Amino acid sequence: LVQCRPELITRTFEALNEHWLELEANIRTDFNIYGTKLDFVKNLKRKSRMRAFFRKSGVETIPQRKCSDRAGAMTFIRRVGYPVVVKPDSGSGASNTFKISNARELDQFFRDKPEDVTFVMEQFIEGLVVTFDGLVNRDGEVVLAASHRYDQSIMDAVNKDRHMSYTCFPEITPAVEEAGRKILKAFDVRERFFHIELFETKDKRVIALEVNMRPPGAWMTDAINYTFDIDVYAAWADMVVKDAAGGPYKGKYFT
Repeated sequence: LVQCRPELITRTFEALNEHWLELEANIRTDFNIYGTKLDFVKNLKRKSRMRAFFRKSGVETIPQRKCSDRAGAMTFIRRVGYPVVVKPDSGSGASNTFKISNARELDQFFRDKPEDVTFVMEQFIEGLVVTFDGLVNRDGEVVLAASHRYDQSIMDAVNKDRHMSYTCFPEITPAVEEAGRKILKAFDVRERFFHIELFETKDKRVIALEVNMRPPGAWMTDAINYTFDIDVYAAWADMVVKDAAGGPYKGKYFT
């Protein structure tokens, strides 16, 4: 359809998948389809670029720098101390993400890291990941908002082969919702799903971690459906086609 009749697609072209965000943006750019274009999509994919938007939002963010060599890494570590976390600048699901607690582990990381992957290094934050998820319409208004809390870090679940769980809450912690809305406004995304990850520390600080401008992964959309007693994909389709996602939506259950 895109190759034969691109003029038929005037508003929405979405795969709802992290791995195709850049391809979507490329196609939108080539055929002038409404939505995120190629000149902006890297801000939604690269953790190093997200930080400018977090600062713009006023939400606290994690100290970070690109991690290309050991000397630069040590400069950063002398500033923030061990432990630190290294992760791909572009990636999701905690793939190739490691906690480094000493010089020996740092040396091992630089010996083993893939040469074709750009990494960033961040200060390690003691806390649990909470999310701000939902739908934002073409006017930049949040029409559905939900929040999940993980029982442990995804990094530990992946690297230590652990099981993990998360809970979708019927009500969103006010500080989490405030931070999430500020971040959405800073990125100025329209007419799409959003999935924003934040740290909540023991002293209740909320710290921006990363954004994924697509549906939350795993079974989180199912959890949203059960918590709100809705079909979130039908709500998305109504928002796109009719500019009306229904609602207002109120959480009913813990899922």
